[in-house]
Amino acid sequence: MRDQFNMTLEEIGKRLGGKSISAVNNTLRLLKLPKSVQQALFEGRLNEGQARPLIGLPDDAAEDIMERAIREEWSARRIEQVVTLWKQAKA
Repeated sequence: MRDQFNMTLEEIGKRLGGKSISAVNNTLRLLKLPKSVQQALFEGRLNEGQARPLIGLPDDAAEDIMERAIREEWSARRIEQVVTLWKQAKA
């Protein structure tokens, strides 16, 4: 939307009912997630707080962590911990 309509994050936020720039930016970042994670988010099987830590992971890792998080009903904090451990193991 930002590029398509040549709008700033602030303008998008105003059009979305007064959302802050950071809220708009955080929402747009979710579009970087693999389609399967976006679908889980859309279906309500995952919330934004749970999905956000998965941004930037390789698709297969994000999908694996997402599936386990849904199955085991992980909190956003638990997902953050698992992502941190995953990144440390890959470093």
